[in-house]
Amino acid sequence: EDAIAQAERDAHAAGLAAQHAQDQYVQWTTGERQVIDSLKRIGRVVNSVEFAAISRAFVDEHKDKFDFEDENKLEYTALHEAYVELMEGTLVAMAKDVDVEALVANLPEFMNGQALHADPESTGAVIDFLLSLTEFATFKSLMLAARVDAESNLGPSGSLGALVADEQGATAAVQGLDLPAELR
Repeated sequence: EDAIAQAERDAHAAGLAAQHAQDQYVQWTTGERQVIDSLKRIGRVVNSVEFAAISRAFVDEHKDKFDFEDENKLEYTALHEAYVELMEGTLVAMAKDVDVEALVANLPEFMNGQALHADPESTGAVIDFLLSLTEFATFKSLMLAARVDAESNLGPSGSLGALVADEQGATAAVQGLDLPAELR
């Protein structure tokens, strides 16, 4: 009888272990896997030196047109649209191996499916970055942060954390900026 009781305990423990493994394993559909692979490739592009250099060149060229006034100028909208067009074009050119039509077709299934419960290979950060490109507030924050960096003689520090203090009070102006990590 002891052998039977032990076998039953072992079977129960094995069942729990199998259930735990099944809970931890996410089986992605073909469409979801396509989205994950595409987002990983896009992430490599977005994190590349070349992509950052193109963004930095645009920002450096236009940052002085922005001021810390609450009211936005019409020129800001035109610059934002030009920036979005430039960065989208750059992304498409640098990520030629991404099937954009398949990505767009499969993204809703991905976002509404298992991705709600798991972030495969940090694809959420890539999605957040892509969405931030079209957000005007993020764009304006990026431009103002670059202006503060330049006016503080810090140059392109790569981080707003380098702004400790300056004579013009620019640090206080930057505190309210909402920049995603990829843009800092």
